[in-house]
Amino acid sequence: MKKQIISKSGFTLIELLIYIGIVSFVVIAVTIFTWEVIAGKIKNETIAELNSNISLVNDRIQLSVDNARSVTIPSPKGSSGQTLTLVTSGGSTTTYSLVDGAIFVSENGGANSLLTSSKVLITNLTFINLSRDNSPGIVRLQFDIEYINSSNKQEYDTHETYDNSFSLRPNL
Repeated sequence: MKKQIISKSGFTLIELLIYIGIVSFVVIAVTIFTWEVIAGKIKNETIAELNSNISLVNDRIQLSVDNARSVTIPSPKGSSGQTLTLVTSGGSTTTYSLVDGAIFVSENGGANSLLTSSKVLITNLTFINLSRDNSPGIVRLQFDIEYINSSNKQEYDTHETYDNSFSLRPNL
């Protein structure tokens, strides 16, 4: 008579616990990595929103200053304020001002147009007239900008301080 060899295949309790531990570690590591990627993406989007608003304000004011003949507000030279009024050679005016945490622009005393997005808050806006005698004019712009964090999540806490100077072109 032949004896039949019965093979018992399977896992021992120790092997099963080791496999469960390894799989758990991998799942936790992938979850943490995914969460960090999502948080980084959110942070990058908020920074991009700030930079987009800064770039828009900078470019718009630079264009106005390039076309301006003089700075009438803030006046006199050396003074500062939250409003900037520029006059072109044709006599038209462009005014920039801070209203309820946003920068607005108006042309020739017309209606204010929103320049910054509703996703950001502008504070400490200051225009400084740095013009000197016998110079076309220099204007310094300073402001703080922060992303409006309505959810109070740390990923959305982003703010920057902006500072730049613009020179009027000499009248030729």
